[in-house]
Amino acid sequence: MLSNFDLHVKSGRLAVRRMEPDGREWIELRNLAGQVIGEVSNNFLPQAPRWSPDGSKLAFAGNDGILYTYDLQSDAPQIVFHDPSLEAGFCEWSRDGTRLTFSARGSQTAQPPGHLLLEFGRETGGVVARSGFGDRNLSAMVAFKAGI
Repeated sequence: MLSNFDLHVKSGRLAVRRMEPDGREWIELRNLAGQVIGEVSNNFLPQAPRWSPDGSKLAFAGNDGILYTYDLQSDAPQIVFHDPSLEAGFCEWSRDGTRLTFSARGSQTAQPPGHLLLEFGRETGGVVARSGFGDRNLSAMVAFKAGI
């Protein structure tokens, strides 16, 4: 069963979250010809894949509360956010690919999710800043994606 996907139109890459009846879940990366070009295994409990604007990286949250990016060149997920007090959720890239916003909720509380922002260094590609949005609704993510 397919449960979530993201299409990067310019590169013709599709990221599809797959679920099998036996409980296995993974993200399958395909080109538009249908060929598998990569996979994020069930080890990372992947949810809600999102391509970077240039199509070179995929961001996703694991249901373990960790936020990852997957670089097609290195073929390996990298942790970009892990805070035991928070659980990362759905994410979205900025238009220029230098920032990633995502929902996060307290791991021990029933509070509604807030939003966090990661900023990546242009030279290193690593996280250089982390900040939070005061707004706790999805409109903050939509405005972020639109560049508002």
